[in-house]
Amino acid sequence: MNTGSDIMSVQNKDNSSKSRILKSATELFYEKGYNDTSLDDISKSANVNKAMIAYYFKNKSQLAYEVCNNINTDIKKALAKQLTKIDLEVVDNIIMTAVEYKIFASFRKRNPKYRRFIKELCKDNVLLLSQVNTGFGKDIYHDLNKKHNLNFDEIEMKINHYSLTSSLCGLILMHDLGFIDCGHDYLSDKECTIMFRTFGLDQANIDNILEDSKKIANNMEIEISNNFKVI
Repeated sequence: MNTGSDIMSVQNKDNSSKSRILKSATELFYEKGYNDTSLDDISKSANVNKAMIAYYFKNKSQLAYEVCNNINTDIKKALAKQLTKIDLEVVDNIIMTAVEYKIFASFRKRNPKYRRFIKELCKDNVLLLSQVNTGFGKDIYHDLNKKHNLNFDEIEMKINHYSLTSSLCGLILMHDLGFIDCGHDYLSDKECTIMFRTFGLDQANIDNILEDSKKIANNMEIEISNNFKVI
């Protein structure tokens, strides 16, 4: 008969294995990139078998999506911390979405290994297809519905979300390959413009969002360092 301590021991072992897999994958994706990192590499580094990786993450692309989500969560936490320093604890979620796009662009501009990772995820449709499996965030759509009376239903939200994910990944990929000759900052503005136009906002509202987000982003002191650590 299993005791409570036995069950806890198994749970702790499982959590430890999952954490090791994530840690190893993060480090390898940073150093080698997504394409050149194999499940064998991750298995060896984390000291687990490949069946364990499949149990927790299904496949390499889902694992990479989890790593990407962790980076995005760290960015959101860092932004929230920075906002308190400039007396802006509460900022419109729509504006903050544009701020995040600017931060992502600045990371791609300054950190080649982050740029490579994101480019490879875009090229392999990891960001799009993984979102089909994990669902998508609805907060921004609800905020837009409430503030701008856009009245999206569930189907419209999904159509907008997945078409935008596909389009923005394409922009990032083609920019990195040199087919779009512009700076990262300019590209992030265009990404936001495409997003908000898709939502149905007029240009005046979009310009206001871009201007407000630029002021906030310029006051953010956030970098992405080794192994995608947000500092």
